[in-house]
Amino acid sequence: MKEYTFNDADELLETLKSLKEHRSNEKQKNLDLVEALADLIEMHPRNALNFCMAEGMPTLLSVVNTNEEAGVRKEAAQVFGELVQNDT
Repeated sequence: MKEYTFNDADELLETLKSLKEHRSNEKQKNLDLVEALADLIEMHPRNALNFCMAEGMPTLLSVVNTNEEAGVRKEAAQVFGELVQNDT
């Protein structure tokens, strides 16, 4: 049954785990990860809280502050904006 369902919390954790290595990833992979993260957060309001509880905020802020690619930093900053505007 598990293989036929989509668990957004597990996907959020996997995306976060891959994003922690943003400095060694290629630009396109980082863009894909940040976009996937944005989609997961938009999917359900609870995912913003799950992201923070999984200690994802330091990783996201690291991407915003230290990633070499301006496009990746911009997308990560937009995700940050989405996270902090939710009052859930």
